[in-house]
Amino acid sequence: MPVFEYGIPSNILIGSDITNRIGEVVNTLGDKVLVVLENSKYIIDAGIGSKIEASLNIFTENVIVFDEIERNANNPNKIESLKEVVKASRPDVIVGVGGYHVLSVAKTVASIYDKILTSESQYKRWYSQTRRKRVSYVEVPITFGIIPGISSLSFIYDSDFGAKNVYVDISSYADAVIFDTSLISILPPYYIGILAVDAMALAFDAFISKKGNPISDALAYKAIELFFVNIKKFVNEPSNMGLLHNLCFGGVMASMALALSEPGLATAISHAASSIMDIPSERISSVIFPHIIDYNLTSVPGKLIQTAMALGERIQDITVIEAAIKSAESIRKLLMDLNIPLRLSEIEYFEESKIDQVANIASKYPFISSLPRPASRNEISSLLQTAF
Repeated sequence: MPVFEYGIPSNILIGSDITNRIGEVVNTLGDKVLVVLENSKYIIDAGIGSKIEASLNIFTENVIVFDEIERNANNPNKIESLKEVVKASRPDVIVGVGGYHVLSVAKTVASIYDKILTSESQYKRWYSQTRRKRVSYVEVPITFGIIPGISSLSFIYDSDFGAKNVYVDISSYADAVIFDTSLISILPPYYIGILAVDAMALAFDAFISKKGNPISDALAYKAIELFFVNIKKFVNEPSNMGLLHNLCFGGVMASMALALSEPGLATAISHAASSIMDIPSERISSVIFPHIIDYNLTSVPGKLIQTAMALGERIQDITVIEAAIKSAESIRKLLMDLNIPLRLSEIEYFEESKIDQVANIASKYPFISSLPRPASRNEISSLLQTAF
């Protein structure tokens, strides 16, 4: 049997208006701070960068803000610029602020800090054998979904790979993850709905993976349930911070489930499509989620029965397959209730002509080997054509 090993950040904070705690947390880790701030309209309009700088400046004046990484983080030149800033400033702490892709960049740069200082120019897929921290890393998500800092995995654009590639480092967990629900609540309720379905899809990846285990299964199941129970209520009542707290807890559980298990088709396809068409990955995964359930209908019927239960379906007096079908039906109904597209053709900038290219990249991710039902390039392409 393989050895079971998992580490989590030393500190996870979830609360409203806790941005001022960032300086307090970082102060325990070092004096020179580099903030990697997502360059997006929501963050700029809400003045999030200024709030974080103000919190940090209470404890130190050695703060540099790098705000050139766009939301989808597909520009390798900007990533190289960040590495140059790290090399010149030699921070004690890197603080990542933004969505999944920008946080993945910040986390990976923190993880390879020693390689940057020795002028190693290319990212390489590698596995660290120790938990030695090269530089402290703190994460401030502005979403509640999958959080890179609660996992050994991250995805970052790799020019040689031609898309976002997966990097694994068991020492790269964040020292702290700070969820400020007042920052997350600036997102439109409609988009928060998309983020919830995306997180459900990625939790489902972990739930059905052959690398899963009782702990990851329990976390993934509860994450799916939390998202399903709370998201429609929150979209209808966006001022209810209690509901947003629950969504953040769901994100923590989904992230831990993925860290303990492995990603799957939703992760692979959404990252590949995001890389090629510069579409936010959550837009893709939310649409293909029910199609992935359909694809696995006969491979994991027991897990799909449990998924149906997490989605509030009654499964008494029906067959296993009927119960499994209800899972996909429930997600499709949720998409309609949240006004989320049911077809890839409804997503702006999604090009049918690039489906084969997306399928080719998605099929190359190493975790595809852990799918309960094998998926070749042609099978992934067929799934996407069906979803289009």
